[in-house]
Amino acid sequence: MHSPECCENIRMAIIHLRAQMIGVAQGAVARAAYRHRTAMFDQSSGRIWNYAGGSDLVHAEVLFPGPVPATLERLLATGDKARTSEALWNMASAAERQFDGQVAREFVIALPIELSRTQNIRLVQHYAQEFLARGFVIDWVYHDKSGNPHIHLMHTLRPVSAGGFGNKAIPKCHADGTIKRKPDGTIDYKRFSGTQTDFQDLRLKWYDHANAALAKAGFDIRLDPRSFADRGIDLQPSRHLGPGLSALKARNASAAALAAFAESDVARQEAIAADPGLVIDIVASQRAVFSTADIAKELHRLTISEDAYATALPRVLADARLVAVVQQHFDPVLGKDISVKLFATQEQLALETSLQTHARTLAATYDKPINPARIADAVMAANDALGAGKSLNSKQIGGIIHVTGPERLALLVGLAGTGKSTSLKAANAIWTAEGRRVIGTSMSGIATRGLESSSGIPSRTVAKLTFALATGRERLKTGDIVVLDEAGMLGTKQLAFLVAEVAKAGAKLVAVGDPDQLQPIGAGAPFKAMIEEIGAHTL
Repeated sequence: MHSPECCENIRMAIIHLRAQMIGVAQGAVARAAYRHRTAMFDQSSGRIWNYAGGSDLVHAEVLFPGPVPATLERLLATGDKARTSEALWNMASAAERQFDGQVAREFVIALPIELSRTQNIRLVQHYAQEFLARGFVIDWVYHDKSGNPHIHLMHTLRPVSAGGFGNKAIPKCHADGTIKRKPDGTIDYKRFSGTQTDFQDLRLKWYDHANAALAKAGFDIRLDPRSFADRGIDLQPSRHLGPGLSALKARNASAAALAAFAESDVARQEAIAADPGLVIDIVASQRAVFSTADIAKELHRLTISEDAYATALPRVLADARLVAVVQQHFDPVLGKDISVKLFATQEQLALETSLQTHARTLAATYDKPINPARIADAVMAANDALGAGKSLNSKQIGGIIHVTGPERLALLVGLAGTGKSTSLKAANAIWTAEGRRVIGTSMSGIATRGLESSSGIPSRTVAKLTFALATGRERLKTGDIVVLDEAGMLGTKQLAFLVAEVAKAGAKLVAVGDPDQLQPIGAGAPFKAMIEEIGAHTL
């Protein structure tokens, strides 16, 4: 590979998350021994797996969601992660009754190279809570190879208690904790390890946590798990060539076979040569503003030869869509540049202008005020639902008044546990009583389901709603209320489209979220910008 001077010491966040099931045949103990860089005894096979000697293991944790089996509890207390891991996976393997059964699922995740080792450990510790909340025991290790820091996270597939591992199928329960039954009276079961939707949610949660950690550390970059196609970029994705290409070379494969293996990379190379502006599309989908170095890094990653890189870079930097938003400043005393020239695309600037214009218009446009008596009735009903001795606090009541106000744009900042759901449930009762159609939406499927179950607002994902609006399958009407939850996760392009549709239809937008907790998947931080421009009620 080429190593051009301007791209030395490249440090850029890598998007890599792979998951695989580990069955009895693959050996969870063997996998754990390799991950922990140690020797472990596999009770099921009577074999010792010895992978001691690796120097890249820098951190390891074994975490339980609740009660710990007695044997494991004693080991856990010693602080010996490797021996705890050995006992854990021997116990989990013994609980599997089928010879072809599955014992664990493993996530292999690239860590943001921009973050320090301490910051990455903290990031994974936060992400681990997503697994613990689902009742999984997790065993994760941090391997810090040069230029490739990553984790291996293995989690159990059975519920665990002080008595050991339970069944993979567990009863479904109603909201009050009672067991659900089928029409014939038998218990209705579900998989403890979850559905494909649950797995996808865990995958997306990683990007939420990683983006939040990058933003907290001051890095203006977002990891976007969407494919090039989903982002509207006409480019073949890169292919990981390592083991496969090495195997072909080891067999002295023909040049034709090697070329066929790398066909996607050749096609990508030809596409960039024909339209270097594709690199701008990729960088701009991750950042609202970016530097020459950011462009060079992405081009370096996508090109497969030094000549191709050298030819393409000047053409990319000459792209007419680039607009300098911060000029480079030369200090004559120091004799060097003391600031970095930053760019945005014309499309990004147009989207931000459109978003600000529509947001200001909505905030300054008023609907017919709601009868205060109806709001008072909804507050009383919410207090009754909370039970004896409990009532809404002043911030929650203020939130209800704020979102049901006459303004056609209302922003609500709500941290977890501050009563956001209670406020939205009361607001939904008010809107419904007024005869208004209320549409809920959020970025992820699980957040959408949470919004609907907690507030009673019929909801769907942002992707589904915007697709329906863009294709004309659905139209907003005057008086409609669109409630956007986790608004901080939307990039400028998505939020600008939604705000424009609401403004065009004469509807109202209620955007709820925490701009400092969940970061946008796309470029920009429009929810935070809207709060700074218009103001919000904070719970």
